[in-house]
Amino acid sequence: MEQKKVITKPSLEEDKIHGTREFPVQVYRENYAPYPMGIMDIHWHRFLELDIVVKGKIKIQDGDKEYILETGQGIFVNSNVLHKSRALGTPGETEQISLIFAPEFLAPSDSAIYKEEIQPFLGQEGISTEILTPEIPWQREVLRLSMEAGDRFLHLKGNRMEIHLLLCRIWKILVNEARERTEKEGNENGILQERGKKMLTYIEEHYAEPITAEDLADAAKVSRTECFRCFKEVTGQKPFAYLNRYRLRQAALLLKNTDLSICEVGNQCGFSYQSYFGKMFREAYGMTPFEYRKMVDRNPDLGEV
Repeated sequence: MEQKKVITKPSLEEDKIHGTREFPVQVYRENYAPYPMGIMDIHWHRFLELDIVVKGKIKIQDGDKEYILETGQGIFVNSNVLHKSRALGTPGETEQISLIFAPEFLAPSDSAIYKEEIQPFLGQEGISTEILTPEIPWQREVLRLSMEAGDRFLHLKGNRMEIHLLLCRIWKILVNEARERTEKEGNENGILQERGKKMLTYIEEHYAEPITAEDLADAAKVSRTECFRCFKEVTGQKPFAYLNRYRLRQAALLLKNTDLSICEVGNQCGFSYQSYFGKMFREAYGMTPFEYRKMVDRNPDLGEV
């Protein structure tokens, strides 16, 4: 099975085009099996996103907030919001439908509609994420409209206007439900997200080097105490737990895709001591780096365990 991963720029913005310039909408049916460990890793994009679980169960993370979604439930993720998801259970038995569309698909960015009904609710200052369950009437309607839009996308010719109308109806429902809480929640959440992006970008660019809490704090231009608070709010993890996990995932990729010695892999991924690298790898993967390399050599199509 071909391995997939979320490709990001250094800023953690997803490096992928959804739809076309003339019709910036895309619908995906995603199975989690091709993703390493059944994880769609942390990223953000300027597009709006609606995900509906059609098989299995997934966990969505938005900052320090985690949501468990059962089959039939969904989530709205706003533009510029850091998020990640993972399969709970067997990745190959976990699937979701994702509708991704540009904000300006709803209305031209220089229009009064955009300025009054779209722009104020975008990004971290806006709705952020919204869980959708069939038990709540307005959320059930969003799920229904989303599934209808997805079905029409399968036969796109002649259905573009209907898809536009459906997505506009979805957005209007979301905005009506969000108006009361955007003003008090939006500003703080936006600041946290921006600081979190800066720290995560620093880790991605410097994980092979020694990294201190002061380095992360400097990257986000905050105090050491605020660094720890902000990082936990945005990722749900402490900075060095996230850093070690990131390093170990890079090490697993090098073990699978290169002929570097295990010592060289550890050094290139920021582990100065071979014994510590081996201990951390074994705790994360349930095997030594050597055993992991032997396993992926025998099973070249196997994703990261």
